[in-house]
Amino acid sequence: MSRLKGAPTDRPPRIVYLSPPGAGANLRIANLDGSDPLQLTDVSTGVWDFAVSPDSTMIAYSALNMAGGADVWVMDVEARKSRIVAECGKEACLAPQWSPDGTRIAFERRPALPGSGPADSRVWIADLAKGETVPLFADAGLKGHTPRWSFDGQYLSYYDLNQRGILFYNFASGQSRLIPTEHDSNGEWSPVAPVIVYHDLFIQGETVGTHLFFSDLSAPPLDLSGTEQTQDFSPAWSPDGKQIAFVRNLGGTVYQLRVTGTSADSHSQVLLQDTEASLSSLDWSPRGDALILQRYNVLTGEGPSVVRLDLASGKVTKVIELGTQPAWLR
Repeated sequence: MSRLKGAPTDRPPRIVYLSPPGAGANLRIANLDGSDPLQLTDVSTGVWDFAVSPDSTMIAYSALNMAGGADVWVMDVEARKSRIVAECGKEACLAPQWSPDGTRIAFERRPALPGSGPADSRVWIADLAKGETVPLFADAGLKGHTPRWSFDGQYLSYYDLNQRGILFYNFASGQSRLIPTEHDSNGEWSPVAPVIVYHDLFIQGETVGTHLFFSDLSAPPLDLSGTEQTQDFSPAWSPDGKQIAFVRNLGGTVYQLRVTGTSADSHSQVLLQDTEASLSSLDWSPRGDALILQRYNVLTGEGPSVVRLDLASGKVTKVIELGTQPAWLR
C-alpha cells in the first residue's frame, strides 16, 4: 500500500457508515457535516459489517450472498471497485479486521444456519498478497469469534468459546495465553502499546455490573470501573493511545479515561450525557478532537442516527439521519 498505518492524507476526514439500518444496508460515505452522501456498495442482500484499512484507502466488508451466507470483500475507496477475498457460500464470514500493515484480514466464519451463532465460529485469515484464506488453527474444534490485532501485529486476540475467555495468539512464538472472562466478547487494543481494554461481568456480593478491565498481558487485569454497580461497555481508544472513551449504564452517557503508557487511571469524566438516547459504536477522529457515535432515541424510537461530539465545546451535531456503525475515513 502507498501509505503507512494511520498516515494522514490531503483530503479532510470523512465518515463511512451503513444505511439504511437493517436489511438491505449498504456502505455510504459523507462529509463531516453529512453533506454529499455517496453510496459505495450496491448489494441487494445487504452489507453486514465493515472495517476501514489502516491507511483509509480500502474498506473490507461482509456482504450477504444469495446462498444464505456472507462473503468478505475489499473495496478501493477512490476507485470504488470491489473484489472478493473470502467466498464463503452457505457459511457466514463476518467481522473483518485489518492487520496493522494492511496485508491480511482476520474474520470469523460460521455456518449460516437457523440457530447457529458465535458459538459455531472459527477465526480465519485472508492473505491479500497470496490470495489465500486459511483458518488460524487447523483444529476445527477450536472455536472463537471477534478477532482483533494488536497495534504491531504481534498478537491476534479473539474470544475463545472453548475456554471462555479472551485468547491472545502470538504469531512469532506460536504460543497462546488466556484471560478468563464471563462476558463472551473480545476487547480493544491500544493503537500504540501492547495493552487491551475489555468489558466483563463484575460480581461482588449482591452487586452485579459490567466493568471495564485493562491488561498489559503480564500483570493481573486492572478494574477501571471501580466498585460501582455500573454497566460500562463500548470502549474506544484515542489515536494517541492516551484516552479511552466508553458508554455507561443505559447507554446515554459517554465517559473518558486517561492512559499513561501501560497503566490507566480509573478516575473518569463525563463527555456527554443524553438521557433520551442509547449510544454505541464510538470512534475517535484522526486528530483526537471529536467522536462519532451511533444514537438511538429510546423515547421516540427515532434512529439510529450518527452524531458527532466535539470534545472542546461539548457540542453534539447530527450528521446522518439514519445510519449505523459509523467510522472515520482518514
